[in-house]
Amino acid sequence: MSSVQTIEVHTAPAYEVTIGAGLLRECGARLKAVLGGCRIAVVADSNVAPLYLETVCASLRDAGFAVCSYVFPAGEAHKNFTALSAILEFLAESQLTRTDCVAALGGGVTGDMAGFAAASYLRGIRYVQLPTTLLSAVDSSVGGKTAIDLAAGKNLAGAFLQPAAVLCDTDCLRSLPAAVFADGAAEAIKTGVLSGETLFSLFEDGTLTDAPAEIIARCIRYKAGVVERDEKERGERRKLNLGHTVGHAIEKCSGYAIPHGHAVAAGLAVMARASERLGRAGGVRAHRGVSGEERPADRHGLSRRGAGESCAGGQEAQRGQHHHRCAEGHRRLRTEKDPGDGAFAHHRRRTGGMRMDVRIRPHTLAGAVTPPPSKSMAHRLLLAAALADGVSTVQNVALSQDIEATLRCMAALGASWERTDKSTLRVTGIGGKRKPFPELPRFDCGESGSTLRFLIPIALAVAGGGVFTGRGRLMERPQKPYFDLFDEKDISYEQTAGALTVRGTLTPGEYRLAGNVSSQFFTGLLFALPLLGGGSTLVSTTRLESRDYVAMTRDALARAGVRVDGEAERFAVPPSVYRSFDAAVEADWSQAGFWYAARFLGNGVEVCGLNENSAQGDRVVAALYERFKAAGEQSVDVSDCPDLLPPLAVMAARRDGTTHFVNAARLRMKESDRLTTTAALLRALGVPAEETADSLTVRGVPSFFGGTVDGANDHRIVMAAAVAATAATAPVTVTGAEAVRKSYPSFWEEYKRLGGSFDVL
Repeated sequence: MSSVQTIEVHTAPAYEVTIGAGLLRECGARLKAVLGGCRIAVVADSNVAPLYLETVCASLRDAGFAVCSYVFPAGEAHKNFTALSAILEFLAESQLTRTDCVAALGGGVTGDMAGFAAASYLRGIRYVQLPTTLLSAVDSSVGGKTAIDLAAGKNLAGAFLQPAAVLCDTDCLRSLPAAVFADGAAEAIKTGVLSGETLFSLFEDGTLTDAPAEIIARCIRYKAGVVERDEKERGERRKLNLGHTVGHAIEKCSGYAIPHGHAVAAGLAVMARASERLGRAGGVRAHRGVSGEERPADRHGLSRRGAGESCAGGQEAQRGQHHHRCAEGHRRLRTEKDPGDGAFAHHRRRTGGMRMDVRIRPHTLAGAVTPPPSKSMAHRLLLAAALADGVSTVQNVALSQDIEATLRCMAALGASWERTDKSTLRVTGIGGKRKPFPELPRFDCGESGSTLRFLIPIALAVAGGGVFTGRGRLMERPQKPYFDLFDEKDISYEQTAGALTVRGTLTPGEYRLAGNVSSQFFTGLLFALPLLGGGSTLVSTTRLESRDYVAMTRDALARAGVRVDGEAERFAVPPSVYRSFDAAVEADWSQAGFWYAARFLGNGVEVCGLNENSAQGDRVVAALYERFKAAGEQSVDVSDCPDLLPPLAVMAARRDGTTHFVNAARLRMKESDRLTTTAALLRALGVPAEETADSLTVRGVPSFFGGTVDGANDHRIVMAAAVAATAATAPVTVTGAEAVRKSYPSFWEEYKRLGGSFDVL
């Protein structure tokens, strides 16, 4: 098989689908041969644009195209007339003509939106597909169906418009989160069920992950043949909707919180059961030895059967002799339901996980609560496992958004992982070896500062650098300690809007950087330096703050057989080989801080499951809880426990006296300016609070007012406000309450279980 494959689709008009690595970098030259000279409007969503938009636009301009671009909010919730209208207005404002072209850069939603816009604008102009997901590559980019969703259902308004070209860059698949990759796998498995054993067998030998281009090509060849014979879906093409009738209903009823591919996977299982019950399964049973294993359909409440299900029947399913493939293929998809039930989980299902506000009625909390696993420790153990030689097991992992970011970045380096149960991950590491990457790997760090700062030196050691992107305020956070070091070590770096590119090689030697900005810089280097093949020294040029976090790093390294010598501000790091290990993540003291605050406000909450001898520096919250019971003026240095400021400030607000939180300047560069947002939270509830450049002063009051607190897209502000609301004299509205997903996805479910009373607005 050649590195680049080309498939001709003989529709009216005909076009070619090109599949291979690095095609986005080459898209300008390849499209020039198809389109000639014209203006191209590139349409992408807010997830894809930071990753690939600049590359695509640069390639197009280099080829002589006039280029403009439009970015719309990501997600099925924006696949509607409002977003379509905005794209059309943009095309008009950009003065595109009938000889110009629209380029759809992204997944299925983007392809639908851009394609429908191209079909509608000036009664139809050309468009090209640049799919970046497995789902769009194997299915939606080919065939010419475009649509948007209506209130009544999915894809109810649209048009047929065949693309002028499709370029499937398989490099894009490396950056996909596991759940998004599984989304595309469902469509590929559907095609395998329909097309024959030859394709379906490739799902069993690792081809889907090891050589996805081959499966993409086979899926497209099969679909192209069907589309050529029935372009407008009047007959044979209907069978491509296998699993989709049920799947679309699942999507609609979930408010599109369940992704398309996962819904289709469940639809496949439903049709398998239905075909068997109707006697249309041809008498063949699945026999691949997976009976009783939980599958996505089980998790969504659609199936409680074992794997012996059939998949044929009616117009929805063909080839009864291959019915067993549906159940087996469905088994291969891995996804998890959002944690918790109740109002918060319902809201996520209804809105697709978008912004949520809550109105909390003051109510006493009571009961035992165990904080979630330590996010800080999980980051470290998972990275050590990713660098190890062999398979490691990490137990008690909570998949918050920050941890998911680290897992995505691990995968970009070549590590892999799977869940063996709800909270256990098996990680196959890369063996600490430098990998041959055809181009710099891309790391989507979400909003996780730990992920970003840990991965920068690791990427330099393993891959010669990388391209780092993030959301929210992440890319605004200071990286000066690294930049100063890179200037000294002749490592190139470039920071643009939304992206940081670093390129170069770390060599053994002395590394000096300031330790008063964040210990995360030290952790990143402590992970990277053992990989360099020679001894190195890491020196802090200032007092090292948050040194307990460095202790946690050393503990994680020790579990992987990596030695770090020294204390205080100077560490000797000999070369080491990361070894596989088994470990469990202990409960998180920083999250426990919110429940300690609840106790301080008079709630009957018992905090359980904490390790009193933990290396986590935030264990100091237990001592401060006792200390705050004393009246009078107090001063608290938060340089070693910055994450505790919001719950500590809530406690201080009900103290008999004034509390000064000092050495807090670093808090201004968190998810929010946490000095300002904590002060604003307190003032909204009637508490006097004054901030300076590096401090916060809180004067205690006997009770809190009701009011509205801006969550500021900050999980810790939201949780602090929720706890404070239990002691208010009137209801408290917290905006952006969904931010808890970053670190404590089950917070609202726990809050309700303990007696909290709130409405989702």
